[in-house]
Amino acid sequence: MNTPRLEELTQKYVLGNISKAESDELASYLSRDEAKAARDHFRLSLKTDAYLQEAAAEMDEQPGAVASSKIKLRERSLWAFGGIAAAIAVGLITWIQPPAPTGVATVYRTEGQAQSTAGQRLVTGDFLQKNDRLTVTEGLVELVFADTGVHAVASAPLSMTLHSSGRVFLHGGDLKLSVPPQGIGFIVETEEREITDLGTSFVVTAGKEGSRVLVLDGLVSIGQKDNASQQFMVEGEAATFGEDGEIELLKKKVSKMPELSQLEGSAKGYTELTSHLYAFTHSEPPPAHAKQDLIGQRFLPLARSGFLDNSSLQGLRTESAPPLTCIAGAYNDFGEKAGLDPGTVARSGWMTWYRGNLQPPEPGRYRFVGYADNHLLASINGELVFEGGRYDSAFRESAIVERDNFPAWPCLNSRAGFAAGPWFEVGTDPIKFDLLFGEKQGNLTFALLLIEREGETYEETTWGQPKWPLFLTRVPNTPQREELENLQGFLDEKLLGGFSVNEKAVWQIVP
Repeated sequence: MNTPRLEELTQKYVLGNISKAESDELASYLSRDEAKAARDHFRLSLKTDAYLQEAAAEMDEQPGAVASSKIKLRERSLWAFGGIAAAIAVGLITWIQPPAPTGVATVYRTEGQAQSTAGQRLVTGDFLQKNDRLTVTEGLVELVFADTGVHAVASAPLSMTLHSSGRVFLHGGDLKLSVPPQGIGFIVETEEREITDLGTSFVVTAGKEGSRVLVLDGLVSIGQKDNASQQFMVEGEAATFGEDGEIELLKKKVSKMPELSQLEGSAKGYTELTSHLYAFTHSEPPPAHAKQDLIGQRFLPLARSGFLDNSSLQGLRTESAPPLTCIAGAYNDFGEKAGLDPGTVARSGWMTWYRGNLQPPEPGRYRFVGYADNHLLASINGELVFEGGRYDSAFRESAIVERDNFPAWPCLNSRAGFAAGPWFEVGTDPIKFDLLFGEKQGNLTFALLLIEREGETYEETTWGQPKWPLFLTRVPNTPQREELENLQGFLDEKLLGGFSVNEKAVWQIVP
């Protein structure tokens, strides 16, 4: 493969418009033993792209920043490395450099029993130094690494040596990592293999019988201890390594997330929310670039009006949407199943709008928690209270509602983890409810919508993540419970995170 072709494939990967065939071609080339220079070039391209995106985001927040400057950064050529040097020279990305570290990593949170090499019990705010050995005998410890900004959650029983802010040796236990752009290249070493991050979130498990890695998002490379060869893993893949170092790659586990077929279709005797599915017509022009969110942009004025002015939806095709019982799991081919043209769905997606009146289970303060690929937006009495979409959703790009992310807690296929909206208060009266759920492009959709009541205590996962209740509009019947239990088991096993089903979280539909 010549260099121009490698650069072309790398740029397509970074911009998110690479086809499956091209992705396989790139992975095949990068996996060759003689392609070390190509792999280094690929890692540098990913880090360069991340720096420029963060520089563009920083410019968005600076008074007087002009739109043309932002556009030029976003429509950059990844190969113009002279431009990167110029950006540094004018101070566009110097803010990324962190202050001099006090240690290799800082203890962000600890629950239970965790100690360093000297036997000192660790508490929030403690520093771990180079070559410190961390042991967790009970509970968990959450770390933030200096320089790289890597976020790690280690659960008991665990033993790990911190060689530097960019490399650890996992002797035994479970370690979940979320790696920001400046942390690309972070290495987790086990007795059998070295796992190198290429911009991702992943879980590594080590023990006497070998080790295991699960890629939640992005890309990692798996190398032998002598650097003789490397193998690449992408989002949703898992692999195990025996004591002899042999690798068994388990393909595409996350992509097989269960669909809730039993929750489709109308239920007799129940009041339903008004529901419509919207999409563009065949005559709609395609998006100017792969990441443009045409369908989300059409719904922004509606959301901003408190769901009172739907004039922005004029000209869209409308179909009936399945009744809403909950939002959970995979929604593959959702648009086609509702009668939409597959080509239109692949090009510009679809959006469902559910609206009606709900009776809160009990008065109090609540907030929504969850995530969707791509769109999930909720409103109570005309006020936006939750935005849980992917990074390229028009709702998220517009910062249409306050949002907190929990990157340490895995959620479906999201590196951002769970999103949480602001708290809102309800009384004994019914509330007006509006929900937008949709896909920007394509036919693979994942979503999870949960509800938290302030003051409630919930069961926790291995990582200390609350198993928030699924937001429901009716009590599940037996077949529905079975499917929800199947989805719960999948999330618990594959992603180490989940939810609960609680009748106290049922917001009953009322006329």
